[in-house]
Amino acid sequence: MLLIAGGDSVDIGVEEFSEYALKIAVDAGAEVFKKLGIVPDILVGDMDSIDHETLEFFRKKECSVCEYSHEKDELDLELAILEALKVNPVEIHVYGSWGSRPDQTLAAYRLLKRYSNHSILLMNRDWEVFLLSSSSSFNAFPGQIWSFLAACDVVRGLSLKGFKYPLNSYDLHFHETFTLSNEAVNNKVEVIFESGELFVFRERR
Repeated sequence: MLLIAGGDSVDIGVEEFSEYALKIAVDAGAEVFKKLGIVPDILVGDMDSIDHETLEFFRKKECSVCEYSHEKDELDLELAILEALKVNPVEIHVYGSWGSRPDQTLAAYRLLKRYSNHSILLMNRDWEVFLLSSSSSFNAFPGQIWSFLAACDVVRGLSLKGFKYPLNSYDLHFHETFTLSNEAVNNKVEVIFESGELFVFRERR
């Protein structure tokens, strides 16, 4: 499942679109689709940042337009996530969630928390971010940059294995940042903890 919002760093090629069964444009994210000559399956938002010509262009195509009032409680991105969840996707990849407004960028991370029962990744060409709620192992490559931040008051018993800077049963608190910019040294890494939730930032190959 692919969602493209109207933020910065949306660098995705035409060939990558074929990987996704369902494609959703989030307001001005529709401009990316139009530029690449691709019609999204659904266009969601209050349409306050999309170019009027682009909106009308997709109205004439086989694109389902879900238009909302400007006065609403949810972000356009959240409305798009809710639309995506209707079809029970295995994973949702979100491009364009990071932009010039720091409040909306931070809110995108909060949405990872709110919908923590679902696999949602915030992405651009170089990075992906996701919420980790339980211990797991991952494929990696030597030199790959990984960062970790507590997504709750404290992550208990955090251990990092397969990294340049390993960690062993450390209680990572919300305000701590020394777990940024770690590096994988193996093709497999492990992130182990007893309780809590982590924001994981992973460099893409």
